[in-house]
Amino acid sequence: IQELLQQARAMIATGNYPQAVMDNVLENLNQAQQQIAIFQSQVQVQQDALLVVERQMNYMRQQLSARMLSRYQNNYHFGGNSL
Repeated sequence: IQELLQQARAMIATGNYPQAVMDNVLENLNQAQQQIAIFQSQVQVQQDALLVVERQMNYMRQQLSARMLSRYQNNYHFGGNSL
């Protein structure tokens, strides 16, 4: 999208358009670029939050696996049947 905005700016710069039209289009391009920047920052925050959740899930998975392995080994060692 950034590339499209740059191409639009280049086309406007080389075109022979009335000043009012150019001002309006440039204002719209600036607004679009600002909205893209806001969206990108929101996406980054969401990605960071997902990474935190993923790390927590991995930690919990490791803890659960360790506990299950420990119980299995204890049951095997003592001849028990339940987990």
